[in-house]
Amino acid sequence: MRLLQGVDPQHHLLHVLFVASQHKNSSSSFHFYLHALPEWPSHALYYTESQIAAMEGSRAHSHILEVQSLFDAEAGFISKVFPGLFEAIGGIEVLRWAFAIVSSRAFKIRLQGDPERVMVPGIDMFNHMPITKAAVFFNATADCVQLHTDRNWAVDDEVFINYGLNLWSQP
Repeated sequence: MRLLQGVDPQHHLLHVLFVASQHKNSSSSFHFYLHALPEWPSHALYYTESQIAAMEGSRAHSHILEVQSLFDAEAGFISKVFPGLFEAIGGIEVLRWAFAIVSSRAFKIRLQGDPERVMVPGIDMFNHMPITKAAVFFNATADCVQLHTDRNWAVDDEVFINYGLNLWSQP
């Protein structure tokens, strides 16, 4: 079931849960992880009008407008369906932060059956390298998410993962 056209319903759920968890602050089981995340993520939702105007005519321009439109639709949906939560978490700016964090860090992985959108603290902080053959998968036997890389890494090396071929297909 789609809640908004073109939006994965799990995306809504991640935003709501993530924002609610962030709101709990020190009592959240994600407290230390959340505080390691950027306060002002580099994301389309934080570009100024003049920055967006300067990109007019580029593919980035249309993508930024699409992401902003999606955020506006999700914010409207969440404030309508969960008005108490929307107010309790601090309103639109906290939701903007959560949207930016989730949309830039969540990815799909097959847990059981169809791929599901997840956030895996730690793995979401790896940088992208298109030529690496690292894979993130769910090991049902061990009941954990694992990262397998294409080689052994030396101490102090930065480990990269491949975000996939179509990075901008899902905001």
